[in-house]
Amino acid sequence: MLSGLEGVKEVIPNPEEADRPDSFVYRLVQAQRVVTWLGIVISALVGIAGILIVHNTIRLALHARRREIYIMQLIGAGRGVIAAPFLLEGIVHGALGAILGCCLLIPGHMYLRSVSERSAPFLLLAPDAALLTFGLGLVAAGAFLGLTGSAFSVRRYLRRKPEWHS
Repeated sequence: MLSGLEGVKEVIPNPEEADRPDSFVYRLVQAQRVVTWLGIVISALVGIAGILIVHNTIRLALHARRREIYIMQLIGAGRGVIAAPFLLEGIVHGALGAILGCCLLIPGHMYLRSVSERSAPFLLLAPDAALLTFGLGLVAAGAFLGLTGSAFSVRRYLRRKPEWHS
């Protein structure tokens, strides 16, 4: 692919070139490492932010329904019965957030892929067929983050003894 480009002499990378700090290949490899680590750190921060957002949303829902929860506890409902709707709500919030993210990321990736094919054919982006798998994985990860955030809220709330707030 690269050998067909105008002005390209050699496609085989030279290992000595990658070890010299003043070479272009060395700087390119270092930049790739920085971008990879930066992506990992940003992904972790976004995941933590997602958990905290769902945690606070479910905590507000628990607080708004505290009377119903108190009555359910008085009649003998177990923690699982009380927690199930809130856990499902967390899963739905996480999955919907991920679906919204997919609605922005997938068309953006398709556009950037078409632009890069014209201007930088050596830049390989994921094919369109892989985007479905990526989208499903992103929705599953969002649902998991939603479940995690709601589980923290519900567990913390149900640890307390039943109380009535007027």
